[in-house]
Amino acid sequence: MEASFGEQLHEKRLLLNLSLAELAHDLNDWLAINEHDSKLAFSKSMISRWENGKADPQLSYANVVDKYFMELGAGKVKEAILMAHEMTSKTQGIEEETEVVNKIIDLLTQKGFTLNNFDAVIARVKSYYEKNATIKED
Repeated sequence: MEASFGEQLHEKRLLLNLSLAELAHDLNDWLAINEHDSKLAFSKSMISRWENGKADPQLSYANVVDKYFMELGAGKVKEAILMAHEMTSKTQGIEEETEVVNKIIDLLTQKGFTLNNFDAVIARVKSYYEKNATIKED
């Protein structure tokens, strides 16, 4: 059986080592930056009720949470890809890094990337760079 919204939210929050107050603050900051005209506001008690199964979020709140974690996950993937590329900085034949990273992020988004499969994605990215690294001659 698939975990509920609240169970998934709790798992992701713990994975990021965030308190309820920190997650509420981050979600409100994300709203202020990305959805300026939004009337939504998150609180730690609201998130706690969702995580404990005492309430279900309205669709508008669930959508914001989903977008926040998707963007956060894409940012972590971008960071990991750049780190992997830096570790194998002596590579040849790779397109402009930004273009490659954006293509990977687009593919991950289309494939339903979540923080739950983040480690597997990072391992595959590192493996790709290790296999395709060609040492430049000095």
